[in-house]
Amino acid sequence: MIKKLCNALVAYVSMVIVTFSLLIAQANPTFLQNNLLSKRLFAYSLLNNFSNVIVGVLLILIGYQIKGNIKLIKKYIYIYVVNLLIFIGLFLWTRSFTIQNLYDAVLPITRNTYPVVLGVISALLIKDKLKNWFKKYKFSVILGGYAIVFTLPSIFNKDIFGLGNGNNIITAFSLVALGIACSNVKIDKLHIDKKVITLMSMGVILNVVLALSMPYISLKAHGDFSTAYRFNVLTSISVVVMAIVLFIVGQRLKIYVKTPEYIGLLVLLTYSNNFIIEKNC
Repeated sequence: MIKKLCNALVAYVSMVIVTFSLLIAQANPTFLQNNLLSKRLFAYSLLNNFSNVIVGVLLILIGYQIKGNIKLIKKYIYIYVVNLLIFIGLFLWTRSFTIQNLYDAVLPITRNTYPVVLGVISALLIKDKLKNWFKKYKFSVILGGYAIVFTLPSIFNKDIFGLGNGNNIITAFSLVALGIACSNVKIDKLHIDKKVITLMSMGVILNVVLALSMPYISLKAHGDFSTAYRFNVLTSISVVVMAIVLFIVGQRLKIYVKTPEYIGLLVLLTYSNNFIIEKNC
């Protein structure tokens, strides 16, 4: 009972952090517009960064814990109905919507309404095949491949793999697949030497430093905040590394947080669907 309450609390807090970060971005308050450095700006940058880290950890956990089976279709139907009900509720509350909003609610796949959710469902539908495919390679090789895929766009600021800001099917599929790869190894018994621990620690520190320093660097280099949040996206290597580190540390310390499937999908729905955030601002 206590574990269930803890799981629900963790999921709830995560959802609050992600939603609050999205609400601030959508509301676009004055401190995000005036090109002036402030404590609020740095706090938001850190909050925004951690929000993406939470989503990254959630995607990895989903791939690591949730079984791939036909019941996933039921979960998708659940998300579809919930999204439709949210649309109706927000329409009755705000008394305003566009025909595009209606199309997004009724035709989510063709309109790409919640791509992260679709990416998750797609990866889990072929979980067994992915699991067997990952078994052909060493875990270190898999991590190296992911490092290349996420590092190159982060360094050169070019979206060479079509990952965008992470709010898409490809990124969600990739991180859930990483969780599936992790399920092939016993993370809590994985040998991690001092060099790896040092690299992991540096990755976490680098992520926090980038989140706090990029607004200042962007203002000095461009005179505005056009690149202030360059590394505060789900596809940033610093965010991905921190998500992986938190996941591995949790497993090593045997902090077993079971992902509530439906609540997890709701967090991802909120993260994906801008309409929900727009109508709450």
